[in-house]
Amino acid sequence: MEIKTKEIIQNIEGKWSNKWIDKFTHFSIDSRNTKNGSFFIALKGKRTDGHSFILDAVKRGAKGVVVQKKCQNIPSDIFVYYVNSTKDFLVSLGKFARKRVQGKIIGITGSAGKTTTKEMMNLVLKNKFCIASTKGNANTELSIPLFLLNDVKGNEDFLVAEMGVQKKGDMDLLNAILQPNIAILLNIGDSHLEFLKNREGVAKEKFKLIEFVKEKEGVTILNGDSDLIRKFANKRNISAIYFGTEEENDVRGNIINSTENTMNIKISYKNKSFFRQFSFSGMNFLYDILATLSAGISLGIPIDESLSILKGFKPIEGRGRVIVLSRGIKIIDETYNSNPLSLKMSLMHLRGYKGNLIVITGDMLELGENAKMFHREAGADIAKVNPNLLISI
Repeated sequence: MEIKTKEIIQNIEGKWSNKWIDKFTHFSIDSRNTKNGSFFIALKGKRTDGHSFILDAVKRGAKGVVVQKKCQNIPSDIFVYYVNSTKDFLVSLGKFARKRVQGKIIGITGSAGKTTTKEMMNLVLKNKFCIASTKGNANTELSIPLFLLNDVKGNEDFLVAEMGVQKKGDMDLLNAILQPNIAILLNIGDSHLEFLKNREGVAKEKFKLIEFVKEKEGVTILNGDSDLIRKFANKRNISAIYFGTEEENDVRGNIINSTENTMNIKISYKNKSFFRQFSFSGMNFLYDILATLSAGISLGIPIDESLSILKGFKPIEGRGRVIVLSRGIKIIDETYNSNPLSLKMSLMHLRGYKGNLIVITGDMLELGENAKMFHREAGADIAKVNPNLLISI
């Protein structure tokens, strides 16, 4: 997105010096990602200080830098903007870029499945609409503004964005930046408990997205299999499209049969049934499919059309992708991240597996004072699939 320098000065308080540059089309907080003409924003974090990498950014082509303290040796042909907080500057610039967006924004949150659901949504929507979406697992108050600035032109029909939270107040800030029109809540798990304490705390923070969209009279899509989600939705009088495996959901789905890398599913909606086979497997994928179909319905895309498109979906790296080695050995790659919910869902479709099974797990982080309990429960979940070998890192 092209941002004129005079617009930055008019909307975000600061002082400029050195050479005037009329406009910027690329913004960076990592000197390694800087390219010719970039505007480098020197963020000061707990471990690293972006001010130490200004000269590296300049060498890589940056024509402007944003700083919150005086820096020596910045070349005179570089536009310098002094602000009180470079992080606040980035957030404010993200809000400014959001005002340029003409289409609707779909916000996806949950303890597991955000990235997969986002990629499924991309596949379905791009068949009919002009879209843009967050890259990888970009879902924070730093990556979302960069998404709006670097990946969005403003004329898209839809933007699809992950919205992740770690502590209280995170969703408030993401709502303020993105201002989503459509909300998808996939699940509530035991993640980020170091700051959010328990699942109720996680639900309370994530439901700020739902409440924001309700106030804007937007569309809400919820996992109806979750008692906690239904409890919060009923308490807040939320009208929603519910998806899940249970009968009371609007969009229902079940796995008829499956192997470790294929599954046949049945989808039911308004007394109609649809049957499809997919070249990936697991309850986690079923829920992501159901959420995507529900969003498609809200946007006028028929279920059979969405299902036909989703047959071409391939799991992304680290999220259930099957790698076939010699002699028929298969690796199921779930290495992206782990929390109690995502681990449980990854293991579920391995129950009853007849071949030799090796499970390799690492620590689950940010679980707070109950971390030991959650790891013991994970051990019980692993035991249910009866592996020949467990390797714990």
